[in-house]
Amino acid sequence: MTSPYDETTDPDVRVARLERALVEHDGILIAELDGFLAALWLLPQEAPAGKWLPIVFGWGKDETYQGDSAADIELAKLIADHYNGVGFELRSGAYSPVYMAPDDEADDEVIWQPWAQGFGAAVGEFSEGFESLVAAETEAGEAFRMLVALIGVAMEDPDVAEDMGEENMAELAAAAPDLITECVYALYDAKLETSGALQPRTVTSVGRNDPCTCGSGKKFKKCCGAGE
Repeated sequence: MTSPYDETTDPDVRVARLERALVEHDGILIAELDGFLAALWLLPQEAPAGKWLPIVFGWGKDETYQGDSAADIELAKLIADHYNGVGFELRSGAYSPVYMAPDDEADDEVIWQPWAQGFGAAVGEFSEGFESLVAAETEAGEAFRMLVALIGVAMEDPDVAEDMGEENMAELAAAAPDLITECVYALYDAKLETSGALQPRTVTSVGRNDPCTCGSGKKFKKCCGAGE
């Protein structure tokens, strides 16, 4: 069964469906997932779903978690749908990071930290793919280092706080919502320049008893759908 992703679907509708499923899953936040998936699209080489889907499913779960319920199969489809949606939006210049809304409706603060934490989780899991950017004296290198700094601010890393100082951290946090979008596009544009026009790729999702998309030969419920 393929992902139900449709380019004509309102992104807000897609995100709302996924957020409801993630809440039931009681694991990763929608903003964390969006940051994680955005990072995957910036990797020089594609990360197969078999590498990252178990990470998403195991987020916040204990070692006994199996991830083979009907609800989890549906969640896998929605995750694939959003992954494909993020890719389409990056290609079309319409990507906008998913941030969290404050609990108080009167508060206009943008809660960007979960997105940064999700992005940071992907960087940690696939660090080799980003190594070339760590010290690169390019716009993409600067964008990557800015995102790493924002990850440190979001995680309240004491080393970042010591290096930057409270005032600089506060200024960076205030600018974060716009900076994140700018940095993501700087990295994506650099990827296009180095690899040429990217062919659209999609992730498919399967039924619980179908072969897993990672190619292991196992059933989905015994492989990527089983969590970590």
